[in-house]
Amino acid sequence: MRDERQLEGGGAARVVVSREALWVLNSTVSDDGATVLLLHRLDRASLGDEQIITIPDAISDADLALGDRVWVGAGRADASGQGKLYAFGLDGSAYDPVTIARPVALSAGARWLWVASGDGSVEAVSVNLEGRLAPLTVGQGATDLAVVGTVVWIASDQLVILAEP
Repeated sequence: MRDERQLEGGGAARVVVSREALWVLNSTVSDDGATVLLLHRLDRASLGDEQIITIPDAISDADLALGDRVWVGAGRADASGQGKLYAFGLDGSAYDPVTIARPVALSAGARWLWVASGDGSVEAVSVNLEGRLAPLTVGQGATDLAVVGTVVWIASDQLVILAEP
């Protein structure tokens, strides 16, 4: 079986699947030339749009993760090195964004959302957005990460394995 669906915006940059929905992150260009992220919440059975969430802010890099919430990490297109972390309930409800270093990868655990940043650090933000761990420096800088249970796997110029606190 093969099914295709054309989404508003350019291509499917990132995809995660929850029990209820398929979440697709892609982008478009606004009338003033700024890049805008589009987070599509699609019905898993029909692939029909249930919701399209617009994330403005001159975004350059972006990643998507799924836990008890859907997480979008996005960097600014300027030289500030800053980014934002956006959280959405599985019903599409939005939480206030959190300023972080420009993210390059996200992975959600049970208690922490782990963020590999463009400055080479790894940071953990509590999944309830109420706390953070001090950023860690890993090798020559983290490029990707994954969480399985309470173990965090971090890829850089070396493989680092951490236990969640």
